[in-house]
Amino acid sequence: MQKTGLTGYISELKLTTKEFREKDNLKLDIVVRADEIYIVRTGIETNFAKSFLLAVSLVQDFSKPLIIAATAGEENVVFCNLYDAATKNRIDSKWNKDADWLAMIDSVQTKLQTSKNSHIVSGEAIHF
Repeated sequence: MQKTGLTGYISELKLTTKEFREKDNLKLDIVVRADEIYIVRTGIETNFAKSFLLAVSLVQDFSKPLIIAATAGEENVVFCNLYDAATKNRIDSKWNKDADWLAMIDSVQTKLQTSKNSHIVSGEAIHF
């Protein structure tokens, strides 16, 4: 089965609050530079956000493009798989339901700020 993902450079992680059903909900915004700027927005408590954070926290070099792919779980569950765009290898991480998600976001944001890059991406999604 062929999968499709968003290929680009992760440039920032942001926490935003959005109102839904008269309640404030905390969202994780993943800013990706590709053919244009994309923002992948997900609830901070979702399996997608958590699986993304577990994988992205293992990335050391943000000057290389990554592929963000959504993967269906059971019923309404969606997970995130992260791949090295050059090798198509998945960045494997172990599930940790007790991880400190905010500390992970801070750590990744620090890595992103120290590895600012100016790569230009062709913008075409890589299919694998």
